[in-house]
Amino acid sequence: MNRRMMIVGAAVIAADVLACGAPALASRPVPRTITGCVNGGVFTSDDGYVIRARGPGFREYDLSRFEGRRIVVRGMLSPGDLFAVKGAPRDRGPCRNPR
Repeated sequence: MNRRMMIVGAAVIAADVLACGAPALASRPVPRTITGCVNGGVFTSDDGYVIRARGPGFREYDLSRFEGRRIVVRGMLSPGDLFAVKGAPRDRGPCRNPR
């Protein structure tokens, strides 16, 4: 291996190490409207994701009055499916397929 190839190889390795060592940036909350059902106190989106609804101060949002109901909720979705509820959930009738 000649000297030039060794230098290029070392530069590629150094770039890979630096790229791997860069801190991962957390994504910011994004506005979303989520439709899903509340069963057993758990809000599950129509896509099958368990959504952890949070109210003011990021305390757990009480969805018990919507038990067995399909709801639409507006808010801000953060990583980890944490969902800051903005406004009252809207009742859309009974869940289609209760679990």
